[in-house]
Amino acid sequence: MRIKTDFRVFPEKGDYVAVTHEQYVVNENGEKVAIILPIEEYKKMKEDLHDLAMFAERRNEKTISFKEIKRKI
Repeated sequence: MRIKTDFRVFPEKGDYVAVTHEQYVVNENGEKVAIILPIEEYKKMKEDLHDLAMFAERRNEKTISFKEIKRKI
């Protein structure tokens, strides 16, 4: 497998910085098999998926109006 993307090399530091959009891993046949994301983007996606899962779990719960909540407070 190999990583397919365009990189610019900063030889003085040995760092690699992506200068294009997506990065992905391809197999021997050139088929995309994985992606590479910045860690912050990955964390945000995990948080979004968690939020969606919470909504899905509670979708059948009874709703409470704002007026009712204010009255209870």
